[in-house]
Amino acid sequence: DFTDELIKLFQEERLGKSQLESLLNEFSGVPEVTLDYIQQIMDIMTDAQKLPLYSKERQVIENQAYKLIADKFDTSFAEKWNAWRYMAMLGSPTTHIRNVAGNTVFGAVTRIKNDVGALLEAGADKVSRAFGGDGIARTKAILNPLSEADNALKQAAKDDFANVYALATGTGKKNPTRGILDAKTIFETPALEKTRTFISSALEAEDEWALKGAYADSLARWMKANGLDADALKDGSEEMRHLLDQGRSYAIQQAQEATFRDAYAMATALNNFSHTNTITNIFTEGILPFKKTPINIVRRGVEYSPVGLLRGI
Repeated sequence: DFTDELIKLFQEERLGKSQLESLLNEFSGVPEVTLDYIQQIMDIMTDAQKLPLYSKERQVIENQAYKLIADKFDTSFAEKWNAWRYMAMLGSPTTHIRNVAGNTVFGAVTRIKNDVGALLEAGADKVSRAFGGDGIARTKAILNPLSEADNALKQAAKDDFANVYALATGTGKKNPTRGILDAKTIFETPALEKTRTFISSALEAEDEWALKGAYADSLARWMKANGLDADALKDGSEEMRHLLDQGRSYAIQQAQEATFRDAYAMATALNNFSHTNTITNIFTEGILPFKKTPINIVRRGVEYSPVGLLRGI
């Protein structure tokens, strides 16, 4: 794909005049670009590379490069039609109220689950040590809201979310083509385009709020269970970084599950099938425009039911 190859050259800083001419000759229907335009994008990508790989700040800067490229391409009727459909489905205030309420309620349920899990882990750990064992691998501890140390740990974990933003939100795995498509201006009418981007940004902000809270709670619990305090996140040693990355990976997974964003084979298969060709896209998107969230809601419902309890025994 042209955009994949273009971004690859940007990121590897190998894009000169000869490489660009060679790339343009390989693809048809690509926009006309100038070397000044290429240099502008390379400057943006250079600035992005100075920031942590999965940070929100880096994501924002990279999106500026994607936007410059995206605006060189025309928008198809199918893209406008799909954007209109999603605006109609997601633009209602009720949708946003349900989204916030759902995340809030399930966040509370998740914290209760974690408190129960922390008690069970503590008990299992004591039993293991009582019989001469080394204890169990802990992932949870109860956080005391009246404890200054626990509150500091929770705040430090919340601040750390900015460093794993792209991984937690799933955008860390976004390929350049997807990033460019997401950055395209869909509607020529300014009012329509602003409405579309506002709806999208509002949903992203709501989900980010829930993700951040769940991530902070899970990471703080993991750190306390493993004997780490808030200062551990400031420790730049390789050993501590490796240890914390285990906790971050766990917290990301827990946060995604709490907000119904975790990957699932069925949702991935449906999404891949939808992008096979135009016919499969129209068919799949018409029947199931949203895939991951509805499937994960059903999964969480089963996991938190008596059926899930029996499966865990």
